[in-house]
Amino acid sequence: MDLALHQRRIVRTTLPHVEVVASPGSGKTTTLMQRAAHLMRFCVSVRKILVLSFSNEAVSEIDRRWVQHVTMHARKANAKLNADGAQPVMMTAHAFARSVVARAGGCGDVITPSVATALLKSALRRCLQDAHRKKLWSRFDTARRRTRTQLVRMLLKSPELLSLLLSAMQFAQAAQMPLGDAMLTPQFADDLKPFAVIAPAVLSRYRLTKQAAGRIDFGDMLERAITALGDGRVAIPFTHVLVDEYQDCSAAQTQLLAALAHHGCELMVFGDPEQAIYGFGGNGYTPLREIVDGAKVMSLPQSHRLHADNAALAMAVANARTSKIVTQRHGTQPVLIRSSDLTDQTYSVVRDIEQLLGQGVDPARIAVLARTRYFLAPVEQRLLARGLNAAQQGITRDLRHAQRVLRLVKLVEWHGRRQVPIDPDKVAYVLRNLTFADPQLRLESLARSLERAARSPSLEGRYRACGDVYLQALGGVRANTEVHHDLNRWAPICRNHACVADMLRALKQPDKPVIQTMTIHAAKGREWDHVFVVGVADGQLPLYLAKGTKMLGEERRLLYVAITRARESLRLYFAPVDHARSQQRFEKRSRFLRPASVMRTVHVVLSEPPR
Repeated sequence: MDLALHQRRIVRTTLPHVEVVASPGSGKTTTLMQRAAHLMRFCVSVRKILVLSFSNEAVSEIDRRWVQHVTMHARKANAKLNADGAQPVMMTAHAFARSVVARAGGCGDVITPSVATALLKSALRRCLQDAHRKKLWSRFDTARRRTRTQLVRMLLKSPELLSLLLSAMQFAQAAQMPLGDAMLTPQFADDLKPFAVIAPAVLSRYRLTKQAAGRIDFGDMLERAITALGDGRVAIPFTHVLVDEYQDCSAAQTQLLAALAHHGCELMVFGDPEQAIYGFGGNGYTPLREIVDGAKVMSLPQSHRLHADNAALAMAVANARTSKIVTQRHGTQPVLIRSSDLTDQTYSVVRDIEQLLGQGVDPARIAVLARTRYFLAPVEQRLLARGLNAAQQGITRDLRHAQRVLRLVKLVEWHGRRQVPIDPDKVAYVLRNLTFADPQLRLESLARSLERAARSPSLEGRYRACGDVYLQALGGVRANTEVHHDLNRWAPICRNHACVADMLRALKQPDKPVIQTMTIHAAKGREWDHVFVVGVADGQLPLYLAKGTKMLGEERRLLYVAITRARESLRLYFAPVDHARSQQRFEKRSRFLRPASVMRTVHVVLSEPPR
């Protein structure tokens, strides 16, 4: 494989600690693998090379590409390198931390979310017991002590607050800050600020409860691994550490890398500061030179993915905070489409996709991105209504739910034609493989609800009404949000079919080529020829919940990530929207698209109203 000049310099460098700042699509993973192969050619044992990343998916991708490309190249270059098919050790940072802790004297079972909730409740009850016995908050007067115990009881009574408190604990560990300070950050303050005063007491008892149960969480693994490396209890078998997606490191993970460097490992980290988009989890970009003395910066400025027009928009949105993206080709200017409302925007997106498909473009080369899934739903439903297959990344579709609802529709129609009551036993037969959320739920009640569904004049109306009954049997919408979204996904397809039998046959057919719809977070690390970014109104992107400089900075980087997914055409869609959940109206385009420097890089058009 021929490498560009910048790639060759990085692959062959003799510097011990290097941070590679990579432009989007600049071949950083290829360079990382070629660096590993280069070390092997110069007699570094493959078992001395550790490759780290921050998700199982990223590690699997590196492993796959190593097998396909680097191994073959290494064998051709020097058969001794890979005679037994060996490869560097590849794992996530958490998996490596766990291996260190295990060698240092054991590692408890990793906590699952349900176990974490149970342990936190136990810790809160212990707070109440200690306060009652005056072992906790004893220096305070009765009124202040009573206030703190009331706060503990509020947490115990609220599953939502418990879940949020666990998230704040994980955030604090990742960011290496006190829990009370984490609870005062913008993303938690609205709900947890009153509870910050009891944070130290709750956290200390939660740690004791975990210890007594022999459990640890991911944050504990990192903390214990850093300690074990720091006091020399564990010997490190690696001499060279290569890190992918370095910008996704948390403060705790960067300290783990610093501990490896202190042990004599040579570090080379690859990342793009403008793609640091996981601040909500406590992660945040830290230049390598701030944690490792003598670290140098090298760059991969040339993007093989972007053309000059898309790169110009990306750099303008980044607000000159990123190094120049070098490109070797020109393309079409990005387009910003202004629509009158959400319906107009949805129709415009689907119309533009249909135009691409009419030109012979493979649906798999098209992606629709948005800040949240909420703004993807209208587009996905419209695509399905037009007979175009679409699927949200990260959501597993279960056809059985839609098939059961359609069988309920068939039952409703059969009884409706005969104008006779629905037999509860027949309802039981249709739902025979379903576990009812409430064993006491009466089938007679479901049957009467289904009879009301027969009044709807359309197949789609009957499908939606039967879907409501089905969700009732499962325990309601709130308890089954994914099933609810899945059922809604198929509702528009009813318009394309004359009867239930046709619809059931359509669901059984093999999937057509899929247009991907996904959040920008899910799109990171991926690329498509044609990218449609919907919902670039202020309040949608940046999200209305984003408060403060840090959160708004991350929202800007999200837009940068969305823009840099496109190899060829890029279209951004803006429409004023009344947002029910926040009870706000998002009328202006994103603040990140307002500066003149940004607007010079896009072509603005008004969408045609739906016909």
